[in-house]
Order: sequence, then structure tokens, then C-alpha cells
Amino acid sequence: MSRVFRILKIAIALVLVALSLWSILLPPYFPSSSHAVVNTRKVQINSQTDGIVQSIAVGARAAVTKGQVVANVEQDQSALKREVEQLRFLEKRLQTQLANTELALSQRNAELEKDNLEYAQRTAKTVATLSAELSALTQKKDLARRELELMREEEDRMESLVEKGIVTRSKRLERSKLALEAEKRLQAFESESLRVADSLDLAKAGLHVAQTESNDALTSEIASLQHEIRELKTQRGDLQLQLTEAQSLIKTNSEYLSSLESVEITSPSDGMVWMRQAVDGQNVSTGQSLVQLADRDGVFVESFFHRYYQDTVFPGDHAFVQLRGDGRLISGKVVEVKPQEHGSNDLYVVNSVAPSSSMLRVVVEINGDELSVDEVGKLGKVVVTSSSPGVVNRSLVRLTLMLRNQQ
Repeated sequence: MSRVFRILKIAIALVLVALSLWSILLPPYFPSSSHAVVNTRKVQINSQTDGIVQSIAVGARAAVTKGQVVANVEQDQSALKREVEQLRFLEKRLQTQLANTELALSQRNAELEKDNLEYAQRTAKTVATLSAELSALTQKKDLARRELELMREEEDRMESLVEKGIVTRSKRLERSKLALEAEKRLQAFESESLRVADSLDLAKAGLHVAQTESNDALTSEIASLQHEIRELKTQRGDLQLQLTEAQSLIKTNSEYLSSLESVEITSPSDGMVWMRQAVDGQNVSTGQSLVQLADRDGVFVESFFHRYYQDTVFPGDHAFVQLRGDGRLISGKVVEVKPQEHGSNDLYVVNSVAPSSSMLRVVVEINGDELSVDEVGKLGKVVVTSSSPGVVNRSLVRLTLMLRNQQ
């Protein structure tokens, strides 16, 4: 009897050793992953405006539904407030410049008025002087004309006396010379009278004063003041236009500031909060990520096999998944097999492994609702069978996983 028990113990020990070796080596028809992780698509929820985070309304691992508010962002008013402050500073500067321009314009107008009055007085004096000069020239011209007439009469009278031999011809020629000189004097008086009359007309029109150094300086000063006043009026117009534009911008921006309010950021899909990427009070910019969701739909298992399984694992193969600490044997189907050369895809919430050319990345699609988004990130093991497994294969897979301490 003891011999039978002894043989039985040896047999059981051999079976256990065989099972252990089998579970460690895993036969080729049961390719087993080195590790696996539950994964899903990553959904970034970004800020729709520049501003300050008022609140992140969801916590890590919280379930959210499409359209649910996940964050509130108060629109950034700092840049607009700075712009309004700059515009108000510009407004004050323009108002000061405009006031200075108005003061300068008033002073120049007063100076011009004073100079114009002085010019008018000097013009009146010039008119009086020219009038007196013209009157004197008129008298001289009348006397010269009368003198010339008398000399012409005397010349005619002497001509008859020359013919009678009473007066010599030399006396006659002398008288003719005197008459010619009188005619020249008359012409000079007439020419000077015309010049003075023209100057008098200009003086009466305010366009002429006596040509003196003082009058020339006054005329030049008046012209300079008139030019400066034109420049100041142009400057005043430009400043008024700039001031109007600045005040309009201040009004527009102030109204816009008062209309700014908190923006609600909502979830674009159902899922689970995987990561909060902002905190209350944080400054954020448009497009900056606030919350990262694990998408509820499309949960899959991402597993990694040694490269020597590349000829035994194919899309369409059946796969069993067992998560750590979970006794379930979850069924699925291999949908993707690729050499693991570039690490996990950044589109997924779990960036599971570093790049390695010695691994195969095998994606397993889970049947039905056996996995939920709450299990994303959990580690486990995947065993692949090439056909739809029966009871025996299921038992062998479960035994393999049990012996590998996966239960």
C-alpha cells in the first residue's frame, strides 16, 4: 500500500513539474503576452478662450456625459484692460496737446490782431503821406503845365519877332530849349503822380505801406504769424480726429469688457476623467488642454508579445484576457498586430511601453461589454488561440494563467 502511495506522490509531482514547465514555456499554440493594459482613445477638452480657470467641475476617474460642463473659464480681460488704460493715457496726452495747441493758437491770433492793428495804423499813415504827396505833385504838375503853355505862347510870339528882325534866332532857340525843359518837367511830374496814385490805391486796399525797415519787419512778422496759425489749425484738426478715435475705442472696449463672462467648457463625448490638466485660478490660453478624458466607446486591450510569436499571432485570432486581481476570463479578438518600433500611439490615454524592436504590439477588441472605461489602465495578461476555443482550451488557458499567478 505504501508503495502505491509512493508511486502516486511521484506521479503527482511529475505532473505538477510538467504543468509548471508547460505554463512557463507556453506551447506555441498558446502565445502569451509579456504584459497587457486596458486602453482607449484619448479625448482632450481644451479651453475655448484665453482666461483664468474658475473651476474644474469634475474629479479624476469621474464619469462624464456628452455636453456635461467640465470646467468654467473666465475670459481674459487683462490684455483688454491694458489696452483701455493705454487708450486713456493717450486720451489725456491728446487732450493736453490739444489744450496747448488751442493756447498757442489764441496767443498767435492775439499777436496777429495786434500786428494787423499796427499795420492798419501804418497803412493809414502811408495813405495820408501818399495823399499829401499826390496833392503836391498835382500842384507841381499844374504849374509845370501852365509854365509850358506860357513858354509855347512866348515861343510863337518870338517867332514873329524873328521874322521882323527884332529878336535874333539865337534868342529864339534859347527860348525853345527852355520850353523843352519845361515839357520834360511836366512829364516827370505826371509819371511820378501815376506812381504815387498806384501806391495810394494799394495802401487804401491795405496792400502797401511805406518801404521802411520797420514796416518790412512788421509785414514779415504778419506773414510768419499767418503761416504759423495755419499750421496750428491743421495740428488742432489732427489732434481732434485722433482724440475722437481714441474716445471711440475706449467706449467700444469698455462696453466689450462689461459683456465678458465665464465660458462653460463641455465634454464632447461620454467617458471618464483620466487627467485634470489645469487647476483653479490658472491662466490658460485658447486651445490649452484642461481635462483629458478616456473615451467610453472603443475600450480595448493593448498587449505586447515577444517577436518570435509574429508567425503565430494574426488578426482574427481569438484572445483571452485576464486582469490582475480579477478572476474573469475575458474573451476578445485580435484586430491588429504590428512590430513595436515606435511605442504606443499618443492618441491613447495609456502610453504603455517604450519603443522596442523585440516586441509585437497586439490589439485585442473585447466582445460585448465585458470591459468598461473604468478599467482603463489596469494591467493583465493575454493568451491567443488560433480558433474559437472549446471547453478544453478554455480550461488550459485558465490553468496556464493560474500557474502564471495571474489570478
